[in-house]
Amino acid sequence: MKVLVTGASGFIGRHLIGSLLKIGHSVVASSTSALKASKFEWFPNVSFIEYRIGEAYDDRDLYSFFEEPDVLIHLAWDGLPDFKGLHHLERNLPAHLNFLGNLINNGLTDLTITGTCLEYGLVEGELNENMPSQPVVAWHMQ
Repeated sequence: MKVLVTGASGFIGRHLIGSLLKIGHSVVASSTSALKASKFEWFPNVSFIEYRIGEAYDDRDLYSFFEEPDVLIHLAWDGLPDFKGLHHLERNLPAHLNFLGNLINNGLTDLTITGTCLEYGLVEGELNENMPSQPVVAWHMQ
């Protein structure tokens, strides 16, 4: 199976890619910096595409651009740890909706999205699957 991983050089992505390769998947990895990604041991074993979501409106066929993946695991998100900044609603959210919509409209059929912050609650330190989830669905914007 061909898996596209956005946010490939982030905390989750850099660990996930190695695991996907170990179980035999083909990986298309994407992040904003090929230089940063090239430092990970998995780099020679993936197809890497440097890309910045939302840098400019992108109406080309992103499904073809990212080599027609069977699955997208979307981990990319700019501007953390300033998770309360307005840029998340004003810039990031519309850019990611455009990005994901483009992929879906051009052929993507399997999508998983995850993050590292509000989905789990404002918790510091290590998390595990036995902890109660405390998602933050609204907060006062600074």
